[in-house]
Amino acid sequence: MVQYDLLNPKEYPHPEEGQPFSRRRQEPGRVPWSAVDVFIIIALVLVGNFVVFGLIEGYIYTVTTQTIKQPVPTLVFLVIQWVVSLGIAFGYLRLRRFHFSLSTLGFRRTPVIKAALMVIAVLIITNIGSVIYEQFITPHQQQAIQEIQPSHFSLFMSILQIGIIAPVCEETFFRGIIHQGLERRLGFFPAAVLSAAIFATAHFQLDIFVIIFLLGFGFAYLIHRTHSLWPSISGHMIYNLLTVIAVYTSLGK
Repeated sequence: MVQYDLLNPKEYPHPEEGQPFSRRRQEPGRVPWSAVDVFIIIALVLVGNFVVFGLIEGYIYTVTTQTIKQPVPTLVFLVIQWVVSLGIAFGYLRLRRFHFSLSTLGFRRTPVIKAALMVIAVLIITNIGSVIYEQFITPHQQQAIQEIQPSHFSLFMSILQIGIIAPVCEETFFRGIIHQGLERRLGFFPAAVLSAAIFATAHFQLDIFVIIFLLGFGFAYLIHRTHSLWPSISGHMIYNLLTVIAVYTSLGK
C-alpha cells in the first residue's frame, strides 16, 4: 500500500505523480480528452455512419413519424446507429489511451430533489412559447402523420425508441463525450453553445433547430451543475415521452 504524507509530499510522492494525465483518476466534471479529440470523434462517427448506412431515408424524415410507420426497421436502424457511433467514440478514446469509465462519462449519483427541480426548470424554460406540440410540426409532416393509423404496438415501440433508448444514447454521446470534452478546453458557456449546435444539427430537422438547440443547452447546463448525466437523461426522456404522447393524441383525433 502506498503511503502519502501531506506534510512531506516530496518524501512520499503521490501514487499518480508521473503518470500521463489520461491515466489519472478524473475529478467529477472533468474528462481527459479535449476539444480536438471531440472534433476527431465527430468526424469519425460521421464517416462511420455514412459507410455503414449511406444516405438513407432515416436521416431525412422525423424519427417520430418513421417510428409510427415502420417501428421494427426503425428500432433496428436506431440500435445499429448507436452501436456504430458509441463504438467508434469509445474505440477512439481507448486508442488514445484515455482512462474513462461510466463515472467519467457522467453516470454518477446526484441529489435527487435538487436535480429534479433543475430538470423541471430547464424543461419549462425550453418550452416557453412552444406549449402546443403542433408548433413543432411543418404542414408537410402533419399531412404525412394524418395518413398513419397508430396502434398499441407502434406506441410501445415509440416509447422504447424515443423515450428510452434515444435519451440514454444521445446524452452519453452529446453530453458525456462531446460537451464535457469541449468544456474542459473552452469553459461552460462556449462549450454549451457549441455542443447544443452540434446536437441540433445532428437531428437533421431545420424547422425545430432552435427548440433542439435550447434543449441541448439546457441539458449541458444540467451536467455542468450536477456533474451527472442522470438529470439530463431524465429531462430528455420526459421531453421525448411528452412528444410521443402529443403525436399519438393528435392521431387519435
